[in-house]
Amino acid sequence: IKLGAQHHWVSFLGRVENGQIYVGTMAGEVFINQNHIANFIPFYSFASNRVTTISHIHNNIWIGFDNMNESGGIVVVGSDRKLVKSYRKEYHGDKHIPSNRVRKIVKRKNGEIWIGSAEGLAVIDSIGIHYIDQKQPFNGLPHISIHDLYVDHNDGVWVGTWSGGLAYY
Repeated sequence: IKLGAQHHWVSFLGRVENGQIYVGTMAGEVFINQNHIANFIPFYSFASNRVTTISHIHNNIWIGFDNMNESGGIVVVGSDRKLVKSYRKEYHGDKHIPSNRVRKIVKRKNGEIWIGSAEGLAVIDSIGIHYIDQKQPFNGLPHISIHDLYVDHNDGVWVGTWSGGLAYY
């Protein structure tokens, strides 16, 4: 199956909440399938960034990249393929995240958006953005480097870390 007009190195493959299949590439391109297994069309491109995660949240597509330089982080793209907002380590306030090396973005039923990165967790809720890291005592995070997030049927968040095992929130 070709993505667009050529072959690509796939770095993310997943079916998101709206039922469509998204493909992210090592070159920062995102493709979406349309009505047929072999019909993938370009959706968004953010050059020179490995796509690590894609989530469909609040009618937008949240794309996470694994890049430490100035072009990593998260972009939120509308269904019209226009940039809605972005989150980066260098930003301040409600658009700051712990790292530009984003590994997973998930949404809980209660509306919280959880972002797992190479340097900790960020949680976006109706109040703003909050951080969970190892510096906070008794927060249950065994290691700062997050590799995966999973929301279970009870709306709990499982956190897979680098060499620290699991945490549950």
